[in-house]
Amino acid sequence: WETYIRKLRPVASAWIRTAKKVGSGPSVYSPDGKHLSAHTLTTAVLSFARVIDKLTVGEKQVGVLIPPSGPGIIANMACLVRGKTVYNLNYTNTPETMDYCCGVADVKSIITAKVFVEKLKQKGINMDILLSKYKVYYMEDLKEMIPKRAMILNFLRVLVLPAWYLELRFFKKVTLDDVATVIFSSGSEGRPKGVELTHYNLMGNIKQCESVLNPCADDVFLGSLPLFHAFGFSITTMLCLVEGVPVA
Repeated sequence: WETYIRKLRPVASAWIRTAKKVGSGPSVYSPDGKHLSAHTLTTAVLSFARVIDKLTVGEKQVGVLIPPSGPGIIANMACLVRGKTVYNLNYTNTPETMDYCCGVADVKSIITAKVFVEKLKQKGINMDILLSKYKVYYMEDLKEMIPKRAMILNFLRVLVLPAWYLELRFFKKVTLDDVATVIFSSGSEGRPKGVELTHYNLMGNIKQCESVLNPCADDVFLGSLPLFHAFGFSITTMLCLVEGVPVA
C-alpha cells in the first residue's frame, strides 16, 4: 500500500483528472435542485480558487464554516487547488471552542455562508463573537466578486483544455507530504486535539476504502457526515470527487 500510494497524485490533482473524465455527468446532487455536473463544479472551484487565493495571500491555513453541500465542496476544493490547508470548523462546538481550534490551526480567515450563519442563529448559536475575531468571507459575496465573463471563460477552459494544462494554469504545486486538512477531535477528553492529515493520508484512505466498497458508475454516495468529520471529509466527500462517484 505504501509503495502504491507514493505513486498517486495529491487530492486536487487526482480530482481534476477524474472531473475531466466525468465531464457533463453528475458530481454533486443538492436538495435545493442546484445540482452540479463535474464541468460545473470544476468551473466553480477554479473561479473561487482565484478569488480566495487573492484574499488569503500569505496564509497557509484557511477555515471553512459550511455544512456538507455544493458550496462546502467548492470552498474546500478551491483551497486545496491553491495549496492551502483547510480546517472545517465544528459548528456543534461552542463558539469559544471553535475560536480555540482556529488559534491552534493558525487560522486568520474563515469562509462561510450568510444563509448558514443565519440558520445557526435560529438554532440559538450566535457566531458573531467568533466571526468578529477573523477575516470573514461569505460565499455569496465571493460569487459576486467573480465576473460573469471570467466564469464563462473558465467553463470553456474546462470543456476544451486537458487536465494537465488546467493544473499548470490554476493549481499551486503541492506534494503528498503537504498537509491537506486539520481535523479536530470532539474534545470529550479535554481540549480538542488537531490532527494534521496529509495528501498521502487522504489518498491512502480513499484508495483503501474504494478497494473495499468498489463503487460502480451507477452508485451515489449520501454525504450525510459533516466536513469537519474525518470520515465525512475523506470518504463521503473526497473519495466521491477523486473516484468520480456522485454525492448527494
